[in-house]
Amino acid sequence: MQFEDDLFALSFCRQLSPHVLRMVARVGMEQRNPDLWTCLQAVGLTESQMTALTTELKTPWVQQQVALNYEVNHLVLTQETYPSQLREIYAAPVVLYYRGDLSLLTTPQLAVVGSRQMSQYAKMAMEHLLPPVIEQGITIVSGLAKGVDAWSIN
Repeated sequence: MQFEDDLFALSFCRQLSPHVLRMVARVGMEQRNPDLWTCLQAVGLTESQMTALTTELKTPWVQQQVALNYEVNHLVLTQETYPSQLREIYAAPVVLYYRGDLSLLTTPQLAVVGSRQMSQYAKMAMEHLLPPVIEQGITIVSGLAKGVDAWSIN
């Protein structure tokens, strides 16, 4: 679990792009007992870049973000419980925050996304389309944004 905790902390470092963080995670997924620093080297970070990251990880702001967010439900890309379909997309988030029952991810699913300013038409469409889907036992998955996304999971 140490590697996942390290990735979680690194996700708050401003010096590391999400793309590089994903590369580090994917290198770690190929190793049996991944070591963060070995993975950072494997993706081409120099010693000075790694030293800068070490320094940033110790800053009060990063430490505060880790403490504030650690108790929020989250999965790291390298964990087995991370949704496999999401793991395969081009820019999968390294840290995925979630609400709800993860066991539902093994059921058939329908993702609902839409405008953050839900129109009356969108509301009528959702009221018409979603009940039959739900009655068939299909799980509604949403990005939790306000508007259509939020309405769809209520």
